[in-house]
Formats: sequence, structure tokens, C-alpha cells
Amino acid sequence: MKTRTFLSVVTIALLSGLSVASASSGSKDIKAKPASSSMLQKDQLSLTSSQEKTVWRDIAKHARKEKAPANFSIKVGTSVPSTLMTYPVPIKTSNKVPSLRRYQYALLENNKLLIVNPHDNKIADVITH
Repeated sequence: MKTRTFLSVVTIALLSGLSVASASSGSKDIKAKPASSSMLQKDQLSLTSSQEKTVWRDIAKHARKEKAPANFSIKVGTSVPSTLMTYPVPIKTSNKVPSLRRYQYALLENNKLLIVNPHDNKIADVITH
């Protein structure tokens, strides 16, 4: 019975991000640690100018330009309206700039390329040409 309880505690601890050592310490106040920042996708990127040029060159020549809604504020952290179509960053581009692998993009008529976090639909970066 003790083995099952211990295994249950260890399993729960591992699933919640705790270490086995803290799970087996006998403490009754087990608190889950927040997920590490590397596990969470940030809503802001820091691309170099060279990376931005690569992304622009790869995406702009094939992407369909979208018209942004009239009251849409184009800045990092702003949610993209549902009326604006976003697309996965092409594999060719994400191979050149790996930090973009899990992002999407929207190319606007005003020559702004939005890099969008698909998990919360917020702008992570704006590349202009």
C-alpha cells in the first residue's frame, strides 16, 4: 500500500513539474513549481536584422496580403482579430530561423509581417519592409 501511495505521489509530482526528491521528502505542503520559461512560448521574439530579412524574403514572395481591420492596433502583445488569417511559418523559413517553428504569420497590405503566437493569438513580432 505504501509503495502504491509513493508511486502515485511520484507520478503526480512528475506530471506537475516537481522533482522526485521533493515528492518523497514527506512534506505535506507540496506546491507545484511554475513551468520553466523554456516550456512556455513567449509572446515576444528578438530576431536579428539578418533573421528578419530572411523571414521577409522567404514569406513575402509567396504569402497572400491580408487587409487589416480598421481599428486593429499593430504592436507586439496585441491579439490578432479572428477575421485576419494566419498561416504556419514555412518549414524552409523555420529551418533558417528555428525560433519561429511554432509560430504563425500574417502579411498585411501595408507591408507589415506579423509573427503570431498560435496559442494565444497575440503578436510576437512585427517585421516591416
